[in-house]
Amino acid sequence: MESIKKATSPFCQVLRFISVYLKLSLLLSQASAFEEPMISAPETWTAKSFSSKSQEDEIGKSIMVWNVKWFPGGNPDATSSQKKSQIQGVRKVLKEEQPFLLFLCEVRSLKTLMKLEPERLKYKKIACTYIPRVADEGVGLPLQSLAFLSQVPWEASWVIDFSQFALTRDRPRRGIIAIQFNLGERGKLFVYGVHLKSNMGLASNNRLKRERAMRYLEWDWKRVGVDWVHDEIIVLGDFNHSLLNPVYESEVSIRRLLDKGFSDVMNGAPWQDRLTIHSTYGFASDVFDYILVTSKIRRYAKAARVMELERHQISDHSPLLLETDGLVEQLLTSND
Repeated sequence: MESIKKATSPFCQVLRFISVYLKLSLLLSQASAFEEPMISAPETWTAKSFSSKSQEDEIGKSIMVWNVKWFPGGNPDATSSQKKSQIQGVRKVLKEEQPFLLFLCEVRSLKTLMKLEPERLKYKKIACTYIPRVADEGVGLPLQSLAFLSQVPWEASWVIDFSQFALTRDRPRRGIIAIQFNLGERGKLFVYGVHLKSNMGLASNNRLKRERAMRYLEWDWKRVGVDWVHDEIIVLGDFNHSLLNPVYESEVSIRRLLDKGFSDVMNGAPWQDRLTIHSTYGFASDVFDYILVTSKIRRYAKAARVMELERHQISDHSPLLLETDGLVEQLLTSND
């Protein structure tokens, strides 16, 4: 009887309650419930004056993806000299390659992008995220924003913002930026730019963060009413994992899209020709940057390549380019 009294004492009941609470908290932290992200408008810039078809000959034909590493400067505590050097380097690459559509990762702000002098590079519109850092992202560091620059005007732009999510082990980093073009009778073209969680920290948590972020693409396609018969989608960016590295063979972040009919524009190219990130922070060189497209958009795809840069010149990532044929003309015709 004495043992029964002790087990049912108020003190034991409190301990039992605390134990149950801690177990529930642990379960919640490991498998968070679905949360709707905040949809917001990016910071934008539009050239003061431009025409479309009249400038067709001046517009590039390629799409470029590039993580420019803490632009400008290459590190969070960059000096004025380092910032100036990186700005000049990025501007030189863009002037040489002239991509009509450019997606950049790790940009500090729209204001810093203006240092590239976008009008001189023939860009007409810019959209840049402004997503605040939260407690588990290094508050106090500069932002690592996402940005689209286009020589062809788009119809709409928006941001899928994860910053309001609960601080669970699978909470995705930053967010996703999207733009929408008009393809006329062929429907619409949706382009999504991503920069998924890095490999810093616990590998199992990083994978969960990346996979959860990618699931919100499907959520957004339903939200905006993608017509799978007529519309086309491009998903591009720094995915921070590789289809070609066995370390990530069980991760579904990219494979989920491939299962839905997306194609990797560099599929079949030799591994050494696909390397987009060079060994840094103790990690080996790998293929982290991708351009994934739905079936009909492939009719415009001509060739894909990784631009060769001297290792760690400008950034630890090399630009990935998709050369197109007919896409710019279709976009310009549809936007007249």
